[in-house]
Amino acid sequence: MHATKKIAKLLKDPNTDPESKEIFSELVNALDGREKLEITRLFKLNYSDFELALQLLVDWRLHQYRKPSGGLKQEIEETVLENNNFWH
Repeated sequence: MHATKKIAKLLKDPNTDPESKEIFSELVNALDGREKLEITRLFKLNYSDFELALQLLVDWRLHQYRKPSGGLKQEIEETVLENNNFWH
């Protein structure tokens, strides 16, 4: 799942806009069924981040993350743990 790796990198990058990080976190939590997301929040992302959010939605739908609550967030966290150099 390419979008999760890209989002994991984006969330760790100190140069990423804080509001974008917040929106991606909200999106991941919403897809995991933990909270609601105002869809209009996605429009605050720049175009490339918006495209990434759309790709995450497509990936999520194709893989049908019907894992226990936290499955998508766990996928992102596992990506980070598997590749320690991923963040540097």
